Amino acid sequence: MVLYPQSAANIRRLLLRDQKFREICDDYEAAQEAVERWSHSSDRDANLRTAEFEKVSGELEGEIERFLNERD
Repeated sequence: MVLYPQSAANIRRLLLRDQKFREICDDYEAAQEAVERWSHSSDRDANLRTAEFEKVSGELEGEIERFLNERD
């Protein structure tokens, strides 16, 4: 995960051993893909959708960070 390169070993370990962490990371990846897709869309709701998925991404980043801090 690019977000926390200093925690790469811990992230790999958690991805292998912790289903909840994998789910959070999967959700983060999906939210980031949605941000990318909506930010390039010509749909009239694109700005709103981009903002929504950016918010979700930020919340998930916080969850990932808390998860890492609890397990360091």
